[in-house]
Amino acid sequence: MLPIKKILCPVDFSTPCYKALARARELAAHFSSTLTLLHVVSPIPVIPNSTFPSAAHVPDLLSEMEESASRSLAELEEDFAGKGINCKTIVVHGAPADQIVATASAENSELIVIATHGMTGWKRVLFGSVAEKVVRYSPCAVLTIRAPETDEKESSE
Repeated sequence: MLPIKKILCPVDFSTPCYKALARARELAAHFSSTLTLLHVVSPIPVIPNSTFPSAAHVPDLLSEMEESASRSLAELEEDFAGKGINCKTIVVHGAPADQIVATASAENSELIVIATHGMTGWKRVLFGSVAEKVVRYSPCAVLTIRAPETDEKESSE
């Protein structure tokens, strides 16, 4: 398994994600690995007959989300390149866990570095854990990074 040449780090721009990103950057620098930053734009549920804006606006919103993520990832990529880290970015649409696993396979990643968000109670029962699903179905090793206690409380509220 060592040295690791291809690392995948899912990025959702949350505080815990930046903790995982810091560890992925350290590993990429240590092993001279290619670091792939992945952002998954989740589908937006449309509720018929609701007062929520029309479903006609959903494609525009998804496009805006993709463009925003691409810009933010490009900034990270530029920062890493300045530190001598070979980095690339990918933005995809779909269910986060499924897309992370699929991208790891497509990119022949040897390691996924992913943050845990510490969801507990009803939120975890209702939504599950992306990190847990990635660990279960990943085609490669997964390093989960637990966020500090204060960050977990903020993200689970």
